[in-house]
Amino acid sequence: MEKILVLLLLNSSLCFAEEMQTPVNGLEKAEAWANYQKYSAPSKGHQRLDYLIGKWDLSATWQITPEDKPKRMFGTSEFKWILDGRFLYQEVTWKLKNHLAKMIRITGYNNQTDEYEILFIDDVSTEMKIAKGKHDPVSNDLVLIDKEDKNIRTVWKNVVKNNYFICETYKKDESGNEFLAMTLTYIRPDFRKLLEDNATDDKQRQQNNKT
Repeated sequence: MEKILVLLLLNSSLCFAEEMQTPVNGLEKAEAWANYQKYSAPSKGHQRLDYLIGKWDLSATWQITPEDKPKRMFGTSEFKWILDGRFLYQEVTWKLKNHLAKMIRITGYNNQTDEYEILFIDDVSTEMKIAKGKHDPVSNDLVLIDKEDKNIRTVWKNVVKNNYFICETYKKDESGNEFLAMTLTYIRPDFRKLLEDNATDDKQRQQNNKT
């Protein structure tokens, strides 16, 4: 997958880089090249996602319609930077009833448009899903809108948590009312174990107090 991305990006970016080495709008070659390098390098928009790097435990609740009883599933995920920090590569493995399902997500930050651009693929369909969105400086959330279905809105809640964060997906029903269709909870394996150990200690102390 990474090799394919490298080839695709090289094909377009090298042509653009070649173009930027000629005068553009009266700019000298050196200035044009400096501007190109500025927009092509990782920026603060990329650094905002540094907290995601590493391994996570996943849990999800989801439903297709507001009337459905929520279902649950569990999995694992790992994030890593590729192409010198320009794109965030994520692999997810869901533990389903009879098999494992895998998903890959590529997240980029477009310096020119100030937008996050995300590509999803998985092993349960042949569809490539694309979403775009922006960071909300007030709530510190990352809000994404599906490119094909504008009724699907995903919110990465408060994207500064190093050990824990939530991702919510909203859809609209037949009446146009928005409902919470999926909640993803990410938690660091070590942090989850710490919480479990603390819960066990609390339970033990309560039992000791009763005796």
